[in-house]
Amino acid sequence: MLCILLGLIYATVLYVRDRRLVLPSNILRYALFLLRSISVAVIAILLLEPYLRSAYNEEIRPEIVILQDNSSSVGVALESPETYSNGLRQFAQKLDSKYDVSVYTIGDEWSSSDTFSLNEQSTDLSTGLDNVRQLGKYGNIVASVLLSDGIYNAGENPEYRVKDLSFPLYTVALGDTTPQVDARVTKAVSNKIVFAGDQFVIKADIAASLMDGELLNIKVVSLRGNGSAPLKSSSLKVEGNTFSDEVEFILTAGSPGIQRYQIEVTSSREETNSENNTYEVIVEVLDAQQKILLVSKGPHPDISAIRATVDNNKNYELELYSIEEYPGNLKEYSLVITHGLPGNTAKDQQLINDIKQTAVPVLIITGESVMANKLNELQSLLKINAKNSGGNKVTTSGNKGFNLFEFDEADVAAMASYPPLTAPYGDYNVSGAVQILFFQKVGSVSTNMPLVMYSQPGRQKSAIICGENIWRWRMYNYLQDGNHDIFDKWLDKSIQYLATKDDNKQFRVSTSSNVIQANERLEVFAELYNEAFEPINTPEASCEIIADDGTTYPFTFSKTGTRYNLNAGFLPPGNYTAIGKTTYNQKQFVDSASFSVKEVQLETAVTVANHRLMFKLASETGGSMFYANQLDLLADELLNEESAKPILLERISTRSILNLQWLLYLIILLLAVEWFIRKWSGGY
Repeated sequence: MLCILLGLIYATVLYVRDRRLVLPSNILRYALFLLRSISVAVIAILLLEPYLRSAYNEEIRPEIVILQDNSSSVGVALESPETYSNGLRQFAQKLDSKYDVSVYTIGDEWSSSDTFSLNEQSTDLSTGLDNVRQLGKYGNIVASVLLSDGIYNAGENPEYRVKDLSFPLYTVALGDTTPQVDARVTKAVSNKIVFAGDQFVIKADIAASLMDGELLNIKVVSLRGNGSAPLKSSSLKVEGNTFSDEVEFILTAGSPGIQRYQIEVTSSREETNSENNTYEVIVEVLDAQQKILLVSKGPHPDISAIRATVDNNKNYELELYSIEEYPGNLKEYSLVITHGLPGNTAKDQQLINDIKQTAVPVLIITGESVMANKLNELQSLLKINAKNSGGNKVTTSGNKGFNLFEFDEADVAAMASYPPLTAPYGDYNVSGAVQILFFQKVGSVSTNMPLVMYSQPGRQKSAIICGENIWRWRMYNYLQDGNHDIFDKWLDKSIQYLATKDDNKQFRVSTSSNVIQANERLEVFAELYNEAFEPINTPEASCEIIADDGTTYPFTFSKTGTRYNLNAGFLPPGNYTAIGKTTYNQKQFVDSASFSVKEVQLETAVTVANHRLMFKLASETGGSMFYANQLDLLADELLNEESAKPILLERISTRSILNLQWLLYLIILLLAVEWFIRKWSGGY
């Protein structure tokens, strides 16, 4: 209304109060008055930039989600995978006359695709059903179709995942349920890490079907390159047509490195499936455990949290002492962790002197009891000018530039919501030779004060956690995720970085893991440091991955931040060495890292289809089970389902009035007509 009033006032001043404009008639004056009122009112409205709100109804067709088991056990059982795939596409096209059809594959991972390789190395039905349930919360899904042999070897029991489905699940049973003559190694386990010269045990689960009275020969061999060396053997007599038992082999760990072992079972009977007669076990042999010393002011929940994390890693042996019990002699330790120290006692001073003299890596966890002047004497990363004996409650603010070790951005973001630590209150002066993982965040304000910081590689590695009560982080991690993975990963990577002996190499190559599965992508990392040990990646860097049999895979590193990164994709099972090369300041640098790729044997362990599970999944949700040759019958049943109807959703949209171009043309037209009339009547 104000805009219209403004237009009327403007036109009144121009055409009513001002009589200097002579017009042939009052009709023209009133016409010009009206044109100017409208144009000014429209311009005033546009200056306010209002939004238009409109509502409309949208029809949402009913939707059906098709889940195809893309694992190799399904592909092996099909006579013609191509014929099957074409039949499934025709099935989806037939449903398209009434439904919106979405097709997903499940196997190693969940994927939206209507093409099927049928060669994935694991089957996780529970994750697929979880994702379908999530889709049902946001769409008009009236049914889902699962095509599988019912064999799952990853995730949880899918029966627990269908109870909350709000729509029926129809199943199409694939594969063969006929028992076959078969001897197999269903599983073999051992310690992932052992120490040279120690004895360790490999336990193997042996099973047999339709082989009553048969003698099974089981042996363990060491795999080296393309050859193998027998180590020990045993035998089992099968009792009954369904048989299982466990065999143990006690071995002695050899030289340090990654060692591959294989359990093999044989018999005199001919078997249809011989791929499950072997199972590979990979063990990493280390020289010896690294000793870690934790010295604290006294009992504290943080110490229990640290101990729980360190005890999960067989690489480390943790010793705990209070400062009064401090034993001295730090030469045998790979890392010293201090908590709530140093104080102002003679023992505190002895600890400071020993750490500085031996240059042992140190992880310092501060607290309200820390004497700032003694903390400044202990290390050179951070100087704190304490203002009082209290502390700040601070949370984390991640630093995207941190690259001393890999820590997922998702984990950094998750830790931002963890409970606050108590950090010393004062002025912080940070050395330039550090990298900060977390800054302090006070309330909602991010600061440039460090919370978790690490030294650059050099003579003595050190790190400071500027706060106590990290036990709350571990507890909150479990509360949120049901595990301690994020906290343990952060602390374990911190300890690994500090405790690893620094050989002052300027170029370093590492892999994402020493042992990866054949269905995992290999990542290779490289770091280059200049003479001041600052990370750089100015020159190009290359990488060659060499298998035991001499096969070579050449790659070029990509540059990420100040590091090098390589996604080498999938590699066949075996032992490998990744050799990185680069040239800097006319000097060539070379480094290498060894790793092993383990064969995935989940799909070969069990090949008899589980149609009983498929029937149960369908019946518990109000669906039905069909077979692969009954897809037309299933399509007819779904098309005749009367309850599957479109739904109308009211959609509300808003858009700025400035987006209406016709208003611009209206203003131009009004002003042009007004100008023409004034010109024609001699008003100009």
